[in-house]
Amino acid sequence: MLDGHKEYLNDGGIAVELRKAFCYFSPIGKGSKDNIREQIKCTEIKESHDVYIKLLQLLENVKKECDLNIIFTSDGEKQNNSTRDMLLSIIETEEIDDGIPLVEWLSLNTDNKSKSGLVFIIIGSDNKDTFILIARFPAEEGMVINDSQKRIKVKVIDEVFLKNSHRYKMAFFEGESKKGDFWKGLAVDRQINDTAAAIREASEYWIKNFLKCTLEMTSKRGSIMVAKSFRQILNSNLEDIDKQRIIEAAIGAKTLNGKKTSISKLITDLGIEDRIGKKIIERLPTRAAAEQVFHFDIQYFTGIFNLRVKYLNTGAVIIAPNDEFEDLFQPEKVAENGLTRYTTEGITTNETVKAKV
Repeated sequence: MLDGHKEYLNDGGIAVELRKAFCYFSPIGKGSKDNIREQIKCTEIKESHDVYIKLLQLLENVKKECDLNIIFTSDGEKQNNSTRDMLLSIIETEEIDDGIPLVEWLSLNTDNKSKSGLVFIIIGSDNKDTFILIARFPAEEGMVINDSQKRIKVKVIDEVFLKNSHRYKMAFFEGESKKGDFWKGLAVDRQINDTAAAIREASEYWIKNFLKCTLEMTSKRGSIMVAKSFRQILNSNLEDIDKQRIIEAAIGAKTLNGKKTSISKLITDLGIEDRIGKKIIERLPTRAAAEQVFHFDIQYFTGIFNLRVKYLNTGAVIIAPNDEFEDLFQPEKVAENGLTRYTTEGITTNETVKAKV
C-alpha cells in the first residue's frame, strides 16, 4: 500500500485509488410489507476506521477472488439495465444517499434464507478506468437495527465485519466510459457450498435477481476448459470402459457446436453418467466454472482434445494427444520406403486386451 492508505499498486505496478467507501445496513425485504427504505442505515468509511484497511485488502484481491464472469442483461429491446443504472448513478455522484436505491433493491431480493447484511460500496480508479465494488456480509439484525439514528455506528460495523470477514458476496465492475462500459464484471459468493445447487442458488439471488446479470464465459475459454478436463480424466485411473465413453462423448460433441451451454449442461447433453461427470467437473479450475454459460466451439475443443492415431503395417497402433504426439513418440526414419521407428518411454499404469482398436 502507498502512503495515506488510499492507494495500492496492482500486479502491473499501476496505482489503484480508493476514492469512496460506504457501508449500508440491508434488511430482509422480500415479501415484507414494511417500508424497507426507512430501515436502511448507512455511513461513510473513512481512512481512520479500522475496517478501511480491511476493505483495501478486499479490493487488492478482488480479481483473484471473483471466479464468476458476469454480464448485465437488457431489461427490454433497448440496451438498458436498471441495476447497472443505479451503479452508474453512484459512480457519477459518489454520494452515499445514491447507494440507498441499490441497497433497497438488494433487500427486496433477500428472503429469510439469508440474514440481514452489511453492504459495502467502494468506488475507485485504476489508471484511466473507474471501478465499483459491491460486497455484502451477513449481519445480526439486532446489532444494528436498535440504533435509532440514520447512520450506523462504526464500532458496530467493525464488530459485524470482523466476525464475518470470510463470508461475503461480491461484484466488481470497471470501465473508462459510463456509456459503453460497465456491462461485464466479476462476482463471487463465499457464503455458499461448492456444489452445483448452491452455485445455481447464488446465480438466482445475487447474480440473476439482484444484479440482473447472467454467468458468462468466452467461447474459447469454455471450450478449451472442457476439453482439458476430458483429457485429464483419460489420463486418470478411470476404468477403460468409462474412458471409452468419454471418447465417444467427445466425438459426439460436434453436434453441440455453436450452441449456448455450460460445462455442466454439456456433460448432461452428451449422455455422460453423473459419477463420471463429477470427476470431469473436479478437474475444472473452480466448481463455479461448470455453471458459466458460453457458446461451445468444436474447433477450440478438438484443438485440445484431439487424438492422433497411427496404424503401422506391423499391426501396431500408436495413439497420443495430437499436440503432444511428437514429444511422446520420437520418429526415426530408417529406410527410404517409409520405414519408421517410433520410440518412447514411460511407466505402465494400465493394461488391457481388446478385440478391436
